[in-house]
Amino acid sequence: ESRGHAMAIVGLARDTTIQKRYFVMKNSWGEKHGDHGLDYMSYGYFRKHTLAVCMTKEAWENKQ
Repeated sequence: ESRGHAMAIVGLARDTTIQKRYFVMKNSWGEKHGDHGLDYMSYGYFRKHTLAVCMTKEAWENKQ
């Protein structure tokens, strides 16, 4: 497990077989890690391990 690692949320995904939602994360470790540089992070894991989130005003106003 790595500490001090930054990732960017680039999308949302859903596993329709189990109705579980994920953030699609761009990983700064490069395209050789994960799925061509992308990781899928569950909402629960995100809540447990995220220290800070930054977003634009437009993103905040359009949140679901």
